[in-house]
Amino acid sequence: MAGYSDVDHPGYAAFKNSYKDRTPMIYVGANDGMLHGFNACIAGVTAGCTVANAGKEQLVYIPSTVYENLSRLTDKDYTSNHRYFVDGSPMTGDIYSSSTSSWKSILVGGMNGGGQGYYALDVTNPADTSKAAPTFTTTNAANILLWEFTSADDSDMGYSHNLPQINSFTGQAVQIAKMENNRWAVIVGNGYNSTGGKAVLYILFITGGEDGSWTIGTDYIKLIADSGTGNGLSTPAPFDTNGNGKADVIYAGDIKGNLWKFDVSSATPSSWNVAIGGTPLFVSGASKPIIAPPSISFHPKGGRLVLFGTGKYLETADTTSTNTQTIYGIWDNNTAATVTADALVQQVMTDGTTRTATQNAVSYSTTIKGWYVNLPVSGERITGVPSLEDGIFVFTSIVPSASPCDFGGRGFVNAVDFLTGGMRSSPSFDTNRNRILSLDDGLSAGVEIGFSGGGVTRIRGYMESDVLVFSNVNGETGLTTTAKGAAGLRGRVTWRELMH
Repeated sequence: MAGYSDVDHPGYAAFKNSYKDRTPMIYVGANDGMLHGFNACIAGVTAGCTVANAGKEQLVYIPSTVYENLSRLTDKDYTSNHRYFVDGSPMTGDIYSSSTSSWKSILVGGMNGGGQGYYALDVTNPADTSKAAPTFTTTNAANILLWEFTSADDSDMGYSHNLPQINSFTGQAVQIAKMENNRWAVIVGNGYNSTGGKAVLYILFITGGEDGSWTIGTDYIKLIADSGTGNGLSTPAPFDTNGNGKADVIYAGDIKGNLWKFDVSSATPSSWNVAIGGTPLFVSGASKPIIAPPSISFHPKGGRLVLFGTGKYLETADTTSTNTQTIYGIWDNNTAATVTADALVQQVMTDGTTRTATQNAVSYSTTIKGWYVNLPVSGERITGVPSLEDGIFVFTSIVPSASPCDFGGRGFVNAVDFLTGGMRSSPSFDTNRNRILSLDDGLSAGVEIGFSGGGVTRIRGYMESDVLVFSNVNGETGLTTTAKGAAGLRGRVTWRELMH
């Protein structure tokens, strides 16, 4: 539990201390129609853990929206009539519940192509009966399930494709946040293939659906970015611009290639709106859908830098798409109109087992608003969740193959300077594969890792480098050593002066 500071969130420290030794858990959605929770303790390492407990299933939850399809799993012709079920990655975070006047840990999950909606569970206390929060037992089921939000509650809810981001400082899901009206919420897009095909942002207040119903304007806020058809809003990224511990701006892309900005800076939710007069912050074009969530950073000249990539890998037809996809860095400094492509500086990436890129200067001004780099291979597109840490923007990309013998195709992990999109001036990857990052590795902007649709996970080291871990579609796992950024961009982001 990394968590929050008591400065912004009073009472959190006591909650953290009370539950810091709780049973460690791993939660995963599965195509058997269930969310599973497994005991992640390690015998001989975790206090009180036995061999019998390690890996034991502690929790199973079946969202109501998949009930009607469960019988299909026993269909003798299932292999030719495959259905999706609970295929979304869940996200967790700590919130303060006004209904119980207490802190709790919640899990929110979607179903990707398996259903149209989200569910929320109270996962504060898996097993400790001495604590006040409900443990994972059948008799506590009604208290563990907080709510479901589905297309029955709002018809613009589509299939809940969601790619959760984790805040590297707090360890919490970025999309679970405290809003400026002092209510905690989960912030999601409406996903794809909804009835009306709109692009909609939902801000679901955690306590909003606990009574079994959802009232727009009080239990949840709905902001329509695009009221047309054939669209859908992808995973959003909220951001706290003034350091008060509350989200005041949200960015999200859509399947038509629009990047939207939402102003939620008012303490009055009725004033929240689609910023820039209801127009996109940037338009990449219909052939460049924005599926992955953006990464947000403060810009040294003020405002924010919004980093994102394009391309999708959701439908069968996506396998054969050869459209050029692009990575962008857009400077939002009180932007009053849509940023156009001619205001961006291009970097050029060169393909190879080890990739390089140009290092063109980006002189931010009233006319220069960012950068872009086209992915170098035909049909290459971003995949997984990109990350921004220590001034380095890391993203994975794949090139699908139509051949079943290719184990999916090619795949890369890439790293560029967040301000310019260019190759960094020091080594980014262990190109000679001796697991030591040094000057001998030379400069690079990416390395080939195989087809890794889920992206990479960063394991932070104590010295001068970290490790990126990944799994490929051929069933193998791998790792590559990668750089930390400049020391000045790491560590504590706020401070208090103590006087006595």
